[in-house]
Amino acid sequence: MISVAADDALPPAVFCDDRSVPLTLVKSPVEPVLGQNLLWNADFATGPVGWAKGGKGHFYLGLDLDDRYTLSGAHTLFLRQTVGKGTAGTEAAATGHASAVYLGRDDQGRIPLLPGQTVCFQALVGLYRCDAAVELVFFDTDGRRLDSRKRTLTRGEKVGGAAEDDYERVRLDFMPPEGAAACGLRFEIVGEHLRAHEKSGEADLVFFLARPMLFLGRDDVSVSGFRPAFQNMDAYIAAIASGQRFYRPENEGDLSGRIDIRLADDVETHTTVTGPDMHPALNGLILQSNDNLVAYRFKPGKAHVGYHTLRCLIDGRLIGVAHVHSQEDEDWCDVRFLIPDDLMDGMPHGIDVQDRLGRTLARDARVLRLVQTDWFDILKHTQPPLEGKLAPVAQQRYQALEKALARLADSPDPAFEAAELSHCHATLVRGYPYIADFRPLHFPEHDVPRVSVVVPVHNKPAVTYACLAALRLAVCGATCEVIVVDDGSDAETRAMLDCQVGLRIIRHDRAKGFNGATNAGADAAKGDFVVFLNNDTEPAAGWLDELLHPFVTMDDVGITGAKLLYADGRLQDAGGVIRTTGDPYLYGRLRNGGDPRYNYTREVDYVSGAALMIRRSLWREVGGFSRYLAPAYFEDTDLAFKVRKAGKRVLYAPKAVVIHHEGVSHGRDTEEVGSVKRYQEINRPKFKKKWKQALKGQPGKDALVDLVKDRGIEKRVLFIDNEVPRPDYDAGSYAAIQEIRMFQALGYKVTFLPANRAYLGKYTETLQRDGVEVLYNPFAKTVPAVLRDRGMEFDLIFVTRYYVAEHFIGHMRRYAPQAKILFNNADCHFLREMRAAMVQDFGTDRDQALQDARKIREHELAVMRSVDLNFSYNETEIEVLNTHLMGEVPVARLPWVQETVTDAPPFGEREGIMFLGGFGHKPNIEAVHYLAEEVMPRLKEIDPDIVLYVYGSRTTDEIRALEADNIHIMGQIPKVKDAFDRHRIFVAPLLSGAGIKGKVLHAMAHGVPCILSPLAAEGIPGGEHGSYLEIQPDASTWADGIASLYPDLNSLTVMAERSANAIERDYGLNEGVNSLRKALIETRIVD
Repeated sequence: MISVAADDALPPAVFCDDRSVPLTLVKSPVEPVLGQNLLWNADFATGPVGWAKGGKGHFYLGLDLDDRYTLSGAHTLFLRQTVGKGTAGTEAAATGHASAVYLGRDDQGRIPLLPGQTVCFQALVGLYRCDAAVELVFFDTDGRRLDSRKRTLTRGEKVGGAAEDDYERVRLDFMPPEGAAACGLRFEIVGEHLRAHEKSGEADLVFFLARPMLFLGRDDVSVSGFRPAFQNMDAYIAAIASGQRFYRPENEGDLSGRIDIRLADDVETHTTVTGPDMHPALNGLILQSNDNLVAYRFKPGKAHVGYHTLRCLIDGRLIGVAHVHSQEDEDWCDVRFLIPDDLMDGMPHGIDVQDRLGRTLARDARVLRLVQTDWFDILKHTQPPLEGKLAPVAQQRYQALEKALARLADSPDPAFEAAELSHCHATLVRGYPYIADFRPLHFPEHDVPRVSVVVPVHNKPAVTYACLAALRLAVCGATCEVIVVDDGSDAETRAMLDCQVGLRIIRHDRAKGFNGATNAGADAAKGDFVVFLNNDTEPAAGWLDELLHPFVTMDDVGITGAKLLYADGRLQDAGGVIRTTGDPYLYGRLRNGGDPRYNYTREVDYVSGAALMIRRSLWREVGGFSRYLAPAYFEDTDLAFKVRKAGKRVLYAPKAVVIHHEGVSHGRDTEEVGSVKRYQEINRPKFKKKWKQALKGQPGKDALVDLVKDRGIEKRVLFIDNEVPRPDYDAGSYAAIQEIRMFQALGYKVTFLPANRAYLGKYTETLQRDGVEVLYNPFAKTVPAVLRDRGMEFDLIFVTRYYVAEHFIGHMRRYAPQAKILFNNADCHFLREMRAAMVQDFGTDRDQALQDARKIREHELAVMRSVDLNFSYNETEIEVLNTHLMGEVPVARLPWVQETVTDAPPFGEREGIMFLGGFGHKPNIEAVHYLAEEVMPRLKEIDPDIVLYVYGSRTTDEIRALEADNIHIMGQIPKVKDAFDRHRIFVAPLLSGAGIKGKVLHAMAHGVPCILSPLAAEGIPGGEHGSYLEIQPDASTWADGIASLYPDLNSLTVMAERSANAIERDYGLNEGVNSLRKALIETRIVD
């Protein structure tokens, strides 16, 4: 029942989604409220949102502890506390501080009441080794606390579980004090037995809560079963309490949409009420968004049978509203939205499907095609020339052509090369069904290729020719040979192959199948690596280099596999998952291949044999494709299991893109007599039998595939920073990448969420290649939205910079209550600003600068007090922060990782001195002004031949104006090593700042002697041993120091060696990983 406010003198007109609904007067407006659940998200369908820890003790609040203690078909909230000898939680446990508080939708947790009505609490409760208390706190109309009522639940035999009978059915009635207008709800673990556990040894105490309800009603009001809350019920109750009169719709049928109250002119709407809440499972799938329809499919679940209202938005514009009625016996519900013509413009657009509360259920980003005629119909019914740009995979083909043409200058015959590349591109655009010109293609030949590409072929010459054209077009840096295994093909296929130039052809008189053909090709391979490539594929530019990349940059790599796309551009395979049943699951199938979920390197169970790379020595070690699976199918899965058994990893390499015309080689029908495809079902039980024991360790059929797809990880950490790191712009970006590497070395899967959600080309893709999931628009709309949708999957959240953290700390606590928050401020901003203020002359500007620094200090310390662990790079800052925080939150040293460079040129080949630093950072601007205006004029008098070179990103006109005959402003340099290799001395006369100076460590690691101010040297080791020269900020002393060291090649060499040794000793990756692990354990962030 839904009631709405109105005025007796003005008969209202009520509209439900533009449909007029007659109203009748409600005689007793209180009756519809009684027995209605007042707790928002009481079924925990959106996670533990709306619930929070009630203190800072060592206890945990989370959802669905494990399958044994999760109510079947529902969710179970748990409050867990560990007590016992030596545990930090003992004192908190003994005093009952392990508590959970209901916050509600608005984080206030105020539940409105009606005068004279009892407040009833009803739930399923499990008490494991503990007692618990339920407390209501009552408030008056001004929000002042009146009183509280507490009831104790005594431990019995019901400790929680998967069945309702494992829980105690609890109902508690509370009579509010006079004047109570609202109440709050909290739970806590209590009981004298906590001290018994403290004496007997460490133990976990857990309070389980399922299907909670808080409702109004007298003793004669009973509620059987669980009811979710109505939306805006609290607004209705508040309106009743104010004495207003109410109407309700006569027909209470389909009221799933928004109801707007429209009264006479000049009369305000009293309220807006919506129908019952709707929480379809977040497993919707957008389909057909390449055409003029957006199709959404969702599973409503038994708890959400009924009417649902869905909205579709494109680029934030509402294009349609749909109403769906789901039946209890329906597995799926389907909705379609028509895309307006003006959006079918051939441009990319963001597509969202939302429930009527604005929660995103599914998100996609697609190019909405200008021409709606299917590309394959165009191929069938027209003649060349064709508009290749209309093909769904046109982007991959034009990219390959562009890269191939860019290398024409290296060709001995550019005109011939260009003509052949053009032919290859036209062949791919036309498609294999329409190829008639099998002209020769010319493949480079190498005596010792790095990679051997094995292409098994059986008939279908046009299909193979298209594959060869794609190989010819797909420019790669790695040298390769192409081995075609002619597996008993017909005369037409043999003739086509014979006219190709540079191929190695192995022929079988009769077909041996995929298994036999690929094994034969691998046996003949010369390369260190072997790639198996189906002849019905079309590799994209750079695919071979991308398959190689993990072997070069990562440890224990055994196999890499490509991202496979269908010819219509949809994703076919992004790395496979094998269930305990032994059945393969193609992760990402039919989804958008541009989604960040499918675009980072990760360990998987297996990759498709359609495009698979393996080291040739490992191939031989494990015995290649198993013969028991001949002629085809499951050999790639079996090979992956053999490689994993040998201690190597199977990795999905998403930047290696291969278009797969699936089924062309072997068909699609698994039941067709004589079809090779039928061996897919024949070999399935063979594979399961062989790997029966190993399959026990695979994820179950009900496991969430978006989580189990990440193999070989122990925990998950979410990094949040202002933007994706750009290491050639600033030292902080370099540090961020090293911190990611350290967490990866500790076994964490890293997800990176930039606050600006910007995709930054090569910087984003570098992280993705290195195994980092990077989130960006349109797939990540906002940081709070990402935390809401995915917060529960993270064990840690690592946030950098206080001005980023302060915006999102509340959302982290709300949506990821189980995650420990680690804060890295990069440097202590208030300390930096105070130091900058202190070097100014006394006066108004100095006073204002100090006042600004104090404001920054308030913001920084507020953030630091709200997290679980603060990080700093140097001991000086740690002492400062500990003085301010006074032990409230721990502060630990964050290791800085710096790799040394050993191939620097001798100093006799270098000239000049250098400064490096980004000019978006005030201390760097100050330092360059000091050098240009104070130091260089004096140095010029001593040695006019010494030139200062200034490098840095974001170079401003102010900095460029400092150019002089002995000062060269160079701006940003793509490779900082080039700058370090050119110059003799690195100078950093920093006058203000805080934190460790990455630019200094970078210079030392490259063997460049450093002359530093005390601030620049802060936290840098080895100064007492001559690793660098520290000089007070006096211009004459600086000029003398530079002039003295510059010509002394012997001293420069000794200092460079000492610098590199100090870096290698204190800043290596292994040292950093061990230090980080120690810091996390000592501060009890991890066990």
